[in-house]
Amino acid sequence: MHEQQHLQHDNSDVDHANMSNAEHSEQIEAEAVAVVEQASPEMQQHIQQLTESYLSIKNALVKGDAAAAKTAAEKLLARLNSFNAGKLSQEQQTAYSAKASELKEDAEHIIGTGAVSHQRDHFATLSKRIYELNKAFEANSSTLYYQYCPMAFNNKGGYWLSAEQEIRNPYFSDKMLKCGRITETL
Repeated sequence: MHEQQHLQHDNSDVDHANMSNAEHSEQIEAEAVAVVEQASPEMQQHIQQLTESYLSIKNALVKGDAAAAKTAAEKLLARLNSFNAGKLSQEQQTAYSAKASELKEDAEHIIGTGAVSHQRDHFATLSKRIYELNKAFEANSSTLYYQYCPMAFNNKGGYWLSAEQEIRNPYFSDKMLKCGRITETL
């Protein structure tokens, strides 16, 4: 598959809560990712667990289930908080810590709201960060599909990762469940 990577500046200090959909959608394109040195099996397993929690959030949003998305985000946050990055090399700590901090912020926002639309806003940036983490550490043990819907966020587009090739759009649920395409296979 043709690989699409987009350069975007770091947005970790952005006030997501006071951002409009149009402003928020500008924050979701993944950055070019440099692969860090070989990750330990423990690190790869941790990223795989984070990805499993992420996929649970995605599946909940496909169903429009805010409560299930919140529960899955709580599990993601617990996994982030319990991981000891002290065993990583300096390069790995730097790469991981930046993304972990951003993932925590998105998970906290998903946990803190019962509104599926607001959860989807933060899911977009969560998707970007999980994608970048998997790419940087080459951590996925099974195939992941980086998918894109051009109509999300008022036609600005939105990305997500999926374990299945079949499109199940987390931004539109049953309204446009199959809207989207695969942009990259990991």
